[in-house]
Amino acid sequence: MDDDKQAALYGIEAYFEKWTKELEKTKKVLESNNLLPQWLILMCCYIDAFSKLRYPDKVNNEAFKSLVLEYSGEKEFYSQIDLHFLYMIDKSLWADNRLLNKLKNRITIKKVLEDNFEGMGDYYSKSRYQSSNDVLDAFRNSKAAGIDMLNIEKNIENYSLASFLYHVIRCSAVHENNFPGLNEYSQHLDDGNVINGHRPNDILTPEVIWDTLFNILTQLKNECLVKCKFPDRLSL
Repeated sequence: MDDDKQAALYGIEAYFEKWTKELEKTKKVLESNNLLPQWLILMCCYIDAFSKLRYPDKVNNEAFKSLVLEYSGEKEFYSQIDLHFLYMIDKSLWADNRLLNKLKNRITIKKVLEDNFEGMGDYYSKSRYQSSNDVLDAFRNSKAAGIDMLNIEKNIENYSLASFLYHVIRCSAVHENNFPGLNEYSQHLDDGNVINGHRPNDILTPEVIWDTLFNILTQLKNECLVKCKFPDRLSL
């Protein structure tokens, strides 16, 4: 191994060792002081930072989701569609979200979900998380009127766990000082009643997000060492 390459590899190791120590130290301090909201914000910001290093030419949300899908080691998990969130979106805090509203014909969508997946509307439904292929197949095979497959194929991923992590958890925490990854929220029913007591998603816990962040750091480090490049040079 020539001296230049050895020096580059040493620099990459030191770079990621610094990140790792900083993350672990910060996590320990915030957890010991019961500062989970602050830890949630920092985790999202760290993923943001790595995503812009790895994908400098992508817009923020696309870079963030690409990093989570490609480097978390959990692509299958994060590609899943949260059917409860999709089914109940009109009664949630995110009913007016511009991105989520790109999926049209909600009455038809709810009917197809009811016809193909058990327990729609039930927070604890065993059918809640489904692969995007299974969800798309349900729409392709449905006889329901008003299905716009082009619109569905283009926008269904907005209800994936990767998208949820960015648009609901990350954006709410960073921009609104709101923590749906930690707190309960309300569903407003048609009869005017309100049901409280659930977070909008039950599996993207702070612990899961920490594992995701740490896996991203590990996978990114491994690729950088193999290619002998720092993260911001991988796309070149």
